[in-house]
Amino acid sequence: MRVTHMLVARRTQNYIQDAMQRLARTQEQMSTGRKVLRLSDDPPALSQLLNVRTAVERNQQYMRNITDGLSYLDGADTALGTAGELLQKAIEYAIQGANGTLEPDDMAAIGEQIDKMIDELVDIANTTVGGKYIFAGTKNDRPPFWRDGDKIYYRGNLERVSREILDQANYTIDVPSVTYAAVDLGRPLDGGTGIGKDETQANTGGKLIINGVDVPFSAGESYADIADRITKTVPGVWAAFVDNGSGNQNAFIIKSASGTLSVKENSDGTLGVSTTFASHPETEDVVPGVFGFYNENSHEVVGGVFDVLINLAQSLKDGDVAGVQRSIGELNDQLDHILRYRVQVGARTNHFESVRSQLQDQEVRLTQVLSNLEDADVARVAVDLSRQQLAYQAALAAGARILETSLLDYLR
Repeated sequence: MRVTHMLVARRTQNYIQDAMQRLARTQEQMSTGRKVLRLSDDPPALSQLLNVRTAVERNQQYMRNITDGLSYLDGADTALGTAGELLQKAIEYAIQGANGTLEPDDMAAIGEQIDKMIDELVDIANTTVGGKYIFAGTKNDRPPFWRDGDKIYYRGNLERVSREILDQANYTIDVPSVTYAAVDLGRPLDGGTGIGKDETQANTGGKLIINGVDVPFSAGESYADIADRITKTVPGVWAAFVDNGSGNQNAFIIKSASGTLSVKENSDGTLGVSTTFASHPETEDVVPGVFGFYNENSHEVVGGVFDVLINLAQSLKDGDVAGVQRSIGELNDQLDHILRYRVQVGARTNHFESVRSQLQDQEVRLTQVLSNLEDADVARVAVDLSRQQLAYQAALAAGARILETSLLDYLR
């Protein structure tokens, strides 16, 4: 093979270029602190690196979701605590009004205080966190509760708010402010065909015996009136008739401390020959939300703490000592009801904090793996940089000396 000056020059240029590329790569590692900068550097390591980065980003999103969820739960806990304090104060007022020694004007004055408490409770029910109304379901961009006289209305929805805090694991972060007043008895939990033949027919008057208290009713009387009489007559029991607006399959429920009876009636809302109704042993229990039940047609909130306070205020204004005395037990029931929801909030808060602690530990481990995969050994890179600089300078010097001699040196 004939070696020419051109061949030597090209080879020397290649050597210098290779030395420069190695020097540039080492300088890049030194300046960035990373050893894997592009796919060609270490394909297996880069693939693993991308997986770890994805896990870290997913972990960080879970942490943000937990922070968001904890803000919701903390807001709910504060609101429920404030509501509990309000009920404690209402109980104190009720005890004052129930002793039978106050003048009518004094009882009416206490009734006005209870009336103001109802407005305060509406404000509590409209609590916001980060601009979102936490008791409004997912329709949380406007106040869900408002008062009109002795009625409380709800315009949120009953969908639950949840956050994903683990892989494919969504956890609710809100508290159900209201729940539907009845369930569909045609959808039993045992997967059967629902209500069919276990029906009875009512075409005469009579009486209901609830907790030892007789509640009379008559044929032709509306279910709404019967429900209202049950609520007013039997301590600790609430009843309601929910008209779905279609004239059939309306819901009639009776709720007490021992449980809830829910039935559907095929009629026009009055007790008569055409009335048939049924219950089913496999139907699910109806649990009120924090503030009671929700009538989907009228949007009214019924059977909860608002009703108890409204009835108490009216009893005080009317001088009805027996009604005030009955309200004391109902207020205590509502206080226990709110406390149970607050306990649930506390349990979920503890769970979220526990998951957050696990994710923080996992993030530390993932960050260490990420560092091992992509971070450069600074001391080693510094040594490599010095070596590459010397190699580059040596290549330049060698090239300069080799190309110094030419044919012209012998033609002097």
